[in-house]
Amino acid sequence: MNIQRKIAAVIILLTSSLVFAQSGPDKGSMKKPSEDSERTNPKGGNKSDASASIYVNFKNAVFEIDAVDDSSQVDYVEYKIDDSDYIRYSGPVYLSKEGLAKISYRSVDKAGNKEALRTVQILVDNTAPELKLTANEGSLKNISGNTFASRNVSYTISATDTLSGIKEVKFSVNGGDYKSYEGQPMRLEKQGVNWIRVTAIDKSGNSTDMLTVVTVDDEKPNVEIISSIPLISINGKQFVKQGTVFSVKAGDSLSGVSQTLYKIDKGEWTPFTKPISVTTSGEHSLEVRAIDNVGNESDLKKVGFVVDMEPPHANFKKAGSNRE
Repeated sequence: MNIQRKIAAVIILLTSSLVFAQSGPDKGSMKKPSEDSERTNPKGGNKSDASASIYVNFKNAVFEIDAVDDSSQVDYVEYKIDDSDYIRYSGPVYLSKEGLAKISYRSVDKAGNKEALRTVQILVDNTAPELKLTANEGSLKNISGNTFASRNVSYTISATDTLSGIKEVKFSVNGGDYKSYEGQPMRLEKQGVNWIRVTAIDKSGNSTDMLTVVTVDDEKPNVEIISSIPLISINGKQFVKQGTVFSVKAGDSLSGVSQTLYKIDKGEWTPFTKPISVTTSGEHSLEVRAIDNVGNESDLKKVGFVVDMEPPHANFKKAGSNRE
């Protein structure tokens, strides 16, 4: 009969457990942690979270130890953090420092029986994840504090957390439902202002929110050729008067114009910086185009004209005589 009681007592002793206080203890009754109950391993030390079974942050890193013994009853519970000395449990255990903590604990009954040592690895992570939104297949342009992109740009999200690791990344576009991000490229189909909201949550419950506002510019810029003196139409051809110069006017209502280019005849494309003058006699063509800040290109505009640098020839003769 005595043997059966001992076996039963051992089984009951093994039911002692470490309980995570979800809501935390009443602050009025909570004992301030002693030096021994606080962690000493610094963030970035050699400890790893690979073996952690519980992930917490400073807001919820409060634990209680509960032990039961239906025979001789529990005398006390003792625990230690990492390699510190054992201390008797008298109230909630609070972990504030970042990193991995190993808590060893056991209960002792009034008959002097000691429970087999139990351990739990707890990772305290007080640092929120880092988030980054990257534009692929193109680039984002910051113009006067606003971010612009073409519709061809795709976006990827990267989230990093050096302690507990990332648990979840989710995103929402233009107020839509949040979706889980699994590494897939995203595209913005809406012309104009778009809102991308991203949330990353680590295993300890820390979260980071990021809002990116991108204006999608999918419109071509407009461009036109302006002559200082109107061209003259003669026999189906456009002639320029001496002193005529050409200017190029370009506009873009969203991201703005980045480049205005022109070329004469079969020449090279040249940035437009000053009025264009053509003084070589003969037939010519002037082509212009514009490119906006996100790479959209205007339709090509072209004008053909004739430059006549030869003066007319006049004869003076007697009235009625034949022309020589």
